[in-house]
Amino acid sequence: QASGEYVYKVDSDFILDKEVVGQCIKKAKEGCDAVVVHNSPDVSISWIARVRKFEVDMYKYDLTHSSARFVKKEVFEKIGGYTEKITAGEDYDFQNKLNRGGFKTGFVDAEALHLGEPKNFWKHMKKYYDYGKDFVNYKQENSKESKEQLRFFRGVYVKNWKIFIHNPILGIGFIVYNFFKFGFGGAGYLVGKFKKI
Repeated sequence: QASGEYVYKVDSDFILDKEVVGQCIKKAKEGCDAVVVHNSPDVSISWIARVRKFEVDMYKYDLTHSSARFVKKEVFEKIGGYTEKITAGEDYDFQNKLNRGGFKTGFVDAEALHLGEPKNFWKHMKKYYDYGKDFVNYKQENSKESKEQLRFFRGVYVKNWKIFIHNPILGIGFIVYNFFKFGFGGAGYLVGKFKKI
């Protein structure tokens, strides 16, 4: 229903830097078809949010593990918007469609603060279990890209090895967190795949 020149997907629990939209429009006018706005966890929410920030900040300028949310409306329509049957990994799927279409994606420095960070560890793991079941649909549409996007060990961690040295406690927390996250997500994926069969 949007009638403007651009579309920006913003979740209800985001607070935007005041420069976000202006920087996105500037990038678009410089030739970018889509723009990634980094979503940074609010570390005041919980210790899980601090661990998540440690992780997601490594993805800020990494297109393999990021997705554009700000996009020219004509480009949004050309790639068919979001794939409605994909409810987990829909952001990865959206970026993959942009990449396959040959559209140029840029990054801005301004960020969105994510307020909806988890407080309860086990409820959060249950969410990843549910995501795992839904990722079956994502993988069907993105078999090639999913090998890198869903892997446990990622090249971006090696690229940012210094932050593990400077923040050893968070680094250990991140490793433990990821072990559980991929364990629950993997279990959900197996259940989802079995149901498909």
